Amino acid sequence: MSFKINNINLITTIMFQVMNVIYGFVLPKTLILNYGSDINGLISASIQIIGYMKIVEAGLTTASIRQFYKPIVDKNTKKINDLFQSITFYYKRIANYFMLLSLIGALIYSLIVKTPYNMQFVFLVVMILALSTYLEFYFTTKYYVYFLANKKIYKFQIAQITIQLIKILIVVIGSQYTINILLLLTLLTSMILLQIIILKILFIKEKVELSNKYKLIKIEQTGAVLGHQILGMIIYNGPLILISILINSSAASVFALYNMIYGTFYSFYTLVYGQTLLPQLGHNLAENKINQVNELHNKYNKYGVFALFILLATTIIMIEPFLGLYLQGADIGYFYHSTAFLFLFYTLMNCMKVPYQTLINANGDFRKTLVFSLLESSLFVFVVILFINNITINTFVIALFISSLFKLIGFKIYVNKNILKESNLNHFNQVIVIILTFFIARNIPNFISEINNIIEWILFSSVSVITLTTISIIIIISLSKVHVK
Repeated sequence: MSFKINNINLITTIMFQVMNVIYGFVLPKTLILNYGSDINGLISASIQIIGYMKIVEAGLTTASIRQFYKPIVDKNTKKINDLFQSITFYYKRIANYFMLLSLIGALIYSLIVKTPYNMQFVFLVVMILALSTYLEFYFTTKYYVYFLANKKIYKFQIAQITIQLIKILIVVIGSQYTINILLLLTLLTSMILLQIIILKILFIKEKVELSNKYKLIKIEQTGAVLGHQILGMIIYNGPLILISILINSSAASVFALYNMIYGTFYSFYTLVYGQTLLPQLGHNLAENKINQVNELHNKYNKYGVFALFILLATTIIMIEPFLGLYLQGADIGYFYHSTAFLFLFYTLMNCMKVPYQTLINANGDFRKTLVFSLLESSLFVFVVILFINNITINTFVIALFISSLFKLIGFKIYVNKNILKESNLNHFNQVIVIILTFFIARNIPNFISEINNIIEWILFSSVSVITLTTISIIIIISLSKVHVK
C-alpha cells in the first residue's frame, strides 16, 4: 500500500509541476507581450515582496509536518486532533498578521520602486496578489500540512491541479481581449476560493475525528525553522526586489524570466523530494528504520542527478532559440549568454542541495543546521556589496551561485556525518555531472544552427534529450559495474 501511495503522490506531483510550468510560461509571455516588460517586472517583484511578508508564518508549516509524523505512525487520534486544531488556530492568527504586514510592505514598495506606473497602481498590484496568500493561510495550509504528513499529498495536489488549469484558461482568454491587468490579477486570485471548497470536501472524506475541545499544542523548533526561512528569503526573494530598486523594473523582468525557466527544475526537485520522499523518510526515521532511509536516499540520487543533468544541459543548449521564439516582438532583448550560463550552475548547485535538505527536514535537524543558512545568506550579501558600484543582473547570479555552492557542501558534510553515510558512487556521480554540464555549456550551444519555428525547436530539443539520456545511461551502467566490483 505504501508503495502504491508513493507512486500516486509522485504522479500527482509531476502533474502539478507540469501545470505549474505551463502557467509559468503562459503568464509572463502574456504580461510581456500584452502589457510590457515593466508590468512583468513589477508583478514578479511584488510576488517576492509577498514572499517576505510570509515570514509571519514563522516556520510553522515545516515544523508542524515534522511533529505530525509520530502521532500518525502511532495512530494517536487524540494527538492528531489536538495538532490539527492547534495549527488551525495558529494559521488564522498568522493570516491576519500577514495582511497587516502586506499593507505596510505595499505602501513602502510603491514609494521606492523604479517604474513608470503611479503609486496607487503599484499598491493595488501588491495587495491583490497578497490576498491569495491571506486566504491560503486562513483556510488551506492546514490541509497541506495534514495531507503531506499523512503521505496523502495527492489529495492536496488534486485541488492545486484543478486551480492551475482554470488559471491557465483565464490567462489565455484574458490575453485575447487584453483585459485590465488589475481585473486579470483579481480573477486569478479569486481561484483560491474554489480550492478551499475542493480541499474541504477531500478532508471530510478522511473521516478525521475532530473535536472543538482540544489542547493547544506548542509546535517545536519553529524558531529554528523561522531562522532558516528569514535567511532563505535573502536568497530567494531579495535579488528580484533589489534589481527593481537598484536597476529598474525592466531588468527585474529579465531576471524573473531566467529565474522562472531555471527555477522550474528547482521547483520540480523540491516537489518530488519534499512531497513524495519527505513524508516517507519522516515516517521511517520516526520508526528508526535507517536502512530504508539509506535505500531511499541512494535510489533517488543515483538517477536523480543524471535526470537533472539531462534537463539542465538541454536547457543551456536550446535557451537562445527558445527565447527568440517565445518572446518574439518583446519590447526589450532577453537573451544574455553569460546570464544563462551563470543561472545554469546556480541551479545545478541549488538542485543538488535538495536531497540533503529533505533528509535534514525529515530528521528535524533545523536548529543544528541553521549555521549553514547563515553562511549562505552572508556570502550572498558580501558578494553583492563587493560589486555594488558596478551592479548588474549577473552580480546577483554570481552571488547566488557562490552561496548555494557553500551551502551544498555544508549540508552534504552534515548529512554524511550525522544522518547516513552515502555511497561513494553518489559522490562520484555528482562530480561527473558537474564536469559534463560545464563541458556542454561551454562548447555545445555554439554548434546550434538558427531555428526558425517551434517544430524545429522541438526536433532539436528531442535530439538533445535522447543524446544526453544515452550518455547518462552509459555512464550509470559503467559506474555501477565498477562499483559492484
